[in-house]
Amino acid sequence: MTPNIKPTIGLIEGGGTGPELAEVFEKVVSAIYKRETAKVADFLSFQKLFGYNPHTFWELKKYYYTKPYSFVKKICNKEVDDVLRYNEIFLKKRGIGIFRTAINAETLYYLRREAKSIKVIPIKVKKGNKVVNILFIRDQIQGYYTTQKIKAERRRIEITSIFSEDLFAIILNFIREKAAELNFENSTILFLYKFHIMGIELQKMIDDAMKKTKLKNEYLIMQPDSGIHLLLHDIFTKDIRKIIVICGNEIGDVLLETLIHYYGLGTKETFFTSNILLGVKTTEALQTMHGSADDIAGKGIVNPISTLKLSAYALEKWLKVPRVIEEMEMVIDRAIKSKNVTKDMGGNKKTAEVVDFVLNNW
Repeated sequence: MTPNIKPTIGLIEGGGTGPELAEVFEKVVSAIYKRETAKVADFLSFQKLFGYNPHTFWELKKYYYTKPYSFVKKICNKEVDDVLRYNEIFLKKRGIGIFRTAINAETLYYLRREAKSIKVIPIKVKKGNKVVNILFIRDQIQGYYTTQKIKAERRRIEITSIFSEDLFAIILNFIREKAAELNFENSTILFLYKFHIMGIELQKMIDDAMKKTKLKNEYLIMQPDSGIHLLLHDIFTKDIRKIIVICGNEIGDVLLETLIHYYGLGTKETFFTSNILLGVKTTEALQTMHGSADDIAGKGIVNPISTLKLSAYALEKWLKVPRVIEEMEMVIDRAIKSKNVTKDMGGNKKTAEVVDFVLNNW
């Protein structure tokens, strides 16, 4: 990074509690970055550039429930155009990463056709004395979550989705390039997709994509129910220490939260995910797992724990401040034990009070 040039971090603030969490992120990153390095970062705000926050699902439902789908589609298309324009501005400023809060899935459907991304979440599960590291690669570039055609009429919806060998190869090339960095080299790869007789063609695609990308990993192709049994049971009876799960985003939504609760890892309010734009170097968007939480927006009570954790990730991975992730985990642990947390975690603190506790105990 060139001296005297401020690093630029992006903020795409969706509706609901998005603006509140973006404020938490900017405050925490700015405060710790200045304290640890005496430097300042710039933040590129979507809301300030375009004058609005992309809609959440609940906002679309509330305001446009009685409108035809074509009306909603126009809104989503405008949001897609603005997000793509935002990305162009961000890249021209040589931005290093984006914090994005929840926006509606319809906008994301259209956006993913233009900007191919995957969602990456590492977790560590334990049973007895055995620990297994799982890397979730949630496929957001094909299938249901990237519907190519949507036709909605009264009492009838038609959706066209596509899977392809080339798209599987894009995901596998990412794994090949990033496995060592993410500490998942030589892992078993589990492909988890819902399919029936057409699964024969799906397996051929995956087999050919594995050959094309020259990956030598052992790999399994399973239906979701069989894959869930593997992840809840068989990984502890077989010699599996690291496993990469590649699954459709709709399956990943349910499966990840199931594993979090099954293995006692906390709640989704304490997890964040990384969205990586494939083919665009160094472009990573972080978001919390808990969604837009529209029902508590503006009340100052949204749980900031996942935003605090991803702030630490941004500081250490993007801004190269050492040992921030470890320090943040220790301070958050102190906050939990002393009940300096929001009501949903057993405390009675407001969002701002939790953030202040973390910064005051840094």
